[in-house]
This record gives sequence, C-alpha cells and structure tokens, in this order.
Amino acid sequence: QPVKSWSKEKWTELVDRLYRQGVAHVVVACGTSKGAFRVERAASVIDASVHDLTSQLRVARLMIGPSSGPLALASHCGVPCVWWANDDQPAAQLYAQDGPVGANWNPHHLKHHRAAVSWDPSVDEVWTAVQAALH
Repeated sequence: QPVKSWSKEKWTELVDRLYRQGVAHVVVACGTSKGAFRVERAASVIDASVHDLTSQLRVARLMIGPSSGPLALASHCGVPCVWWANDDQPAAQLYAQDGPVGANWNPHHLKHHRAAVSWDPSVDEVWTAVQAALH
C-alpha cells in the first residue's frame, strides 16, 4: 500500500539513531518486493518466508513501522510495536491492551506505542515512541 511507504531517508536516519544508541542488530523491510529498498547497516527481510520472519521475531525487542500485517504478526508473536497510521482505519483497536479487538490482535496484552496519527510521521515522532518503548 503506497500510502504506508516511509522514505528511505527516514528509515536510514532511524537506523543510524538506533546504532548510535547501541542497538547492535537492526532488521528492516521497507516496501513490497516490487518496490522495496534496502537500508545500509540493516539486515533485510524483504521477500522472507513466514518461517524466516517469525524466526527474526522470536528474538526481536521491538517492531517499528506503519500499521500493517507484519506488525500484527509481531504483536501475535509477543513483540512490542511502535506504529503509526491515519485515523481513516481503526488501527488503534488492533494495538490496544484490552477490549474485544485488542484481545484477539494483541493476545499478549503488550504495550504498543503509537508514533503519530499520520502515514508519514517525522523521524523525531517515531524516535520519541521508540525511546518510550525501549525504556
């Protein structure tokens, strides 16, 4: 979904900030297999099988990105998420710690962090949510 695409420059800046903070291993999947790009210093899961993706999620501390299927999978695997979305869909319900939708989409009752009410947040907005999630 092109509306959910975040620019390569923003992903690169976020990865740089994570490395400067001492996060040693960053995995990034940006875009779809037809319009994906790789981010320097980050491993890629573009076109990864579900098995490979869930293997990465088993050791993940955090999943970051626009509200999407991969973030829902992360939540189901017990990985906290930093997410963003417009209010044109009920995404907030998916990441709720309770409620009828949250009970199914967030079965581990994780605290997820919303970075912005936008499909195109600033790096600073995402970074603030990442800091809250990691501490």
